Amino acid sequence: MEIYNYLKLKLGSTGLWDTHCHLNSGEFTPDIADIIENAKQEEVKKILDVATDLESSKQAIDNSIRFPLTVKSFIGIDPDVFIPSAKMFKGFEQSEQFLVSLKNELSTLLEQNVENVIGIGETGMDYYWLKDKPVLRENSILLQEKLFRIHLELAEEKKLLLTIHSRGTEKRVLEILKEYKVLGILHSFTGGFDEAKEALNNGLGLGINAIITYKTAENVREVYKKLLGKIPNDAEPEWFYKKNIFFETDAPYLSPSSLRGKRNEPKSVKEIFNFVVNNFKF
Repeated sequence: MEIYNYLKLKLGSTGLWDTHCHLNSGEFTPDIADIIENAKQEEVKKILDVATDLESSKQAIDNSIRFPLTVKSFIGIDPDVFIPSAKMFKGFEQSEQFLVSLKNELSTLLEQNVENVIGIGETGMDYYWLKDKPVLRENSILLQEKLFRIHLELAEEKKLLLTIHSRGTEKRVLEILKEYKVLGILHSFTGGFDEAKEALNNGLGLGINAIITYKTAENVREVYKKLLGKIPNDAEPEWFYKKNIFFETDAPYLSPSSLRGKRNEPKSVKEIFNFVVNNFKF
């Protein structure tokens, strides 16, 4: 099943979707109802609430129960748990026991919330923060890959969509994904054209967020221009979805250039969509 058809079935609607944000972040707790209403006012039909650890996974599920017409949840563990410089870093000691525990807890959450969880993630791998840590790099990469594979196994078993983090790891992530029968979107994709083309040829999706609006992201814009070709003047979100290109905010992070320094919200996905349509015409 193609990603667009999967999401259309799970979400029960078409139109503009924020395919990756973090409503489960504590930053949204006080005003989450207003945040969702703001998105609706900008014609955002659905918001995919993506978790990064067990607590945010539970919160994402709660959000999908509280706002069932708009919010759908993804549960998972971010690779940051094995990156020494990250706030989420759990250390390398007793890592095997930690991995077994995570798999069991994620499996239990899935079994208890079949109707509310439509995807797995955020998961994946990240080498960016390991550039200056050669001594720790090997351990980190090994454990990140093991954690990633846990998510892939769950997604394959439960036939759920993945949202995949691949910062500086696109080549390795694509290699691993070939071993599994899964659907996935490479969230916040900033890799090269060859990697993007390989991902699309393998049935994977690419996530565009506000990075594409930044002055420093000319390389990202060039990749998508080559991938998309000429965009119709009246292009709707579905035109992109059918090409496995999706829009996301990563809110509360990565605000569009017009809002730099301010908290990002799911409503910004409309600005990102409009930026692509208006700037990628030839």
